[in-house]
Formats: sequence, C-alpha cells, structure tokens
Amino acid sequence: MNHDRTAGEFCHRLRNINAGEVAGEGYARSYLDHLIKNCEYYTAIYKSVLNEVEAATGKEAKEITIVDYGCGNGLLGLFAWYCGFGQVIFQDVDDDFLDSAERLCKSCKADRVSFVKGEIGGLVGKPLRIDAVAGTDVIEHIYNLDDFLSKVKFLNPSMVTVFTTAANPSNPFLVKKIRELQYKDEYLGNEGGNLSGKPHPPFIETRRAIIAEKFPDVKEVDELAAATRGLAGADIVKAVDEFILTKRLPAPAQDANTCDPLTGSFTERILSISQYNELYARHGFKLEIKRGFYNGRKKGLKGLPGKVLNKLLFFLGKTFSPFIIIKGFQK
Repeated sequence: MNHDRTAGEFCHRLRNINAGEVAGEGYARSYLDHLIKNCEYYTAIYKSVLNEVEAATGKEAKEITIVDYGCGNGLLGLFAWYCGFGQVIFQDVDDDFLDSAERLCKSCKADRVSFVKGEIGGLVGKPLRIDAVAGTDVIEHIYNLDDFLSKVKFLNPSMVTVFTTAANPSNPFLVKKIRELQYKDEYLGNEGGNLSGKPHPPFIETRRAIIAEKFPDVKEVDELAAATRGLAGADIVKAVDEFILTKRLPAPAQDANTCDPLTGSFTERILSISQYNELYARHGFKLEIKRGFYNGRKKGLKGLPGKVLNKLLFFLGKTFSPFIIIKGFQK
C-alpha cells in the first residue's frame, strides 16, 4: 500500500511526456500540461485515493479492478496501472479526454487497461467484476448522483467508491469562489481557453432557447428558464410539461448550483456533508469524508505556504481544506 517510491518514478516519467503529442488541441491539452507541471502534488492525491481504495476493499492492488471515472487525461488510472492494479477501466463522456487517456496509456505501453465512453451505466453487462470506482474532480459534476450510486450498487453491492472534490462545503473561501463560477456559467457564459473549460453561452440562455423551441406557445419562457436551473435535456421538457398542466413552477437547484442544460455537467456542485451522508445511506453505503492537503511540494519559498497550511489542517480538519476525499463502502 506504500506507493511512495512508485509515485516518484511515475512523476519522473510524466515529466518526460510532451502534452502536445498526447492530447489534442484545447482544454484537454491545457489541463494535461497543468497536471504534468504539478505532477508531484497530483500524484500525491492519486496515491491517497488508491490507498483508500486498497484499505476499503481489503485487497492487494493486483487483485483490484478499478474504474477511473470521469478519467479526463487518465492520470489517476495510469498511476493505478503503474502501482500494479489488476485491471484499470478508463471512462469519460468526453471524446477528447478519452482519446488523450488512451494515447497516454499507449505511450507508456500500459496493459491491463480498457476504455469505455459514456456514463457509469455503460459498464453494466461487462464481463469483469469491478471492485472500485474512483475519480478526482468529477463527483461535483455528475448530473444525477442518486442514479449514479444506484448503478454503482447494481454493478457490485460491495463496491468501493473514492472521489476527491474541491467543492468542499466546509471551506468558506472555496465556497465563495465556486459560487462566483456558478454565477458566471449561469448568467455570463464561458469564453473558454486555458483551464477554464470549453466555451459555452450562459446556461440560462440555453434553457430559454430550449423552452422557446419546444414550447412556442408558452408565454412564461423567462420564468421557466430561471426555474429550471439545475435541469438538463429531457428533464427541462418534463418540467415545462408539468407546468403546463399544473401552472406550478419547478424548484431550481439548491443555492446557486447550476448545470449545462445540454450535457448535465454541474458547475462544481456544492453539497453539504449531511447531504452526502443521506445520499450514500439511501443506497446502502457507509460514508467517510476526510480532509485533503495543499501543494507543499513546490521548490523553495513557493512551497512554504502549502507546508504551513498543511500543518494548520491538523487542527482545522476539513475546514479550509483545498479538497475533500469522499469514500463510500458497504455498511
């Protein structure tokens, strides 16, 4: 379970990878370049995730089949392969990221790996018994967490899930920053570029256009566009159909939470610790939430703030942590 030496070797190998040769143009390349430049920090996060997986499954790495869910460029899954995990499945809804993950694995001559496009339901019927589903910076984007955990339970009633998320409800500074991002996506849109994700118009404008196109006779388009915040695709249509019958507007997503009306991907959705506990309990899983850590691995004075903050986290716990680790396992 001690992957310290492996982490150092993995990071050294990553530094020799040219992001431009692995990932295509745009967000996937920018994000991979960012991960490689900060590989010591991110590899430490991956190591924490895999340690939690091994501890919760009670198995050795070579016995574990793991899904890198919402794999992005695939570094978590690639590190799992590097650490000797038995089988690694890379899954993402985004073609660019999944292609990047596959090219990265090929460049490292990774075996015991497979690639599946789509959401968790796409794994139903696969011949492998999956022991764990893990991901970094993905759980806060999943459209329907109840549906997700239901399918996880169907795949394996004893499934272990380990996710990290920067949407830490206990950190007031992060909450403020995320609320600003949510406001921007909802009302201003995203011009794209660098690490800001793919460009898109304001979400409320997209919902307004969907409603106006599907329901040309409905006059309350603006009210419905606002009230359907947090819904996507067919759920928007269903909500408007219900409004036509009942004249009752749907309740928008909690607080400022919002999602892309076309893909369902949430903008860093913030849920409280109690909401996570209730969510996992509904599907028969016990939940543990742990604090993360800051990047204290930068050289010289650049790493000093992270080192100091990490010492403070021993006393502050999840409060002010830059991310949290969410682990679900069978009760």
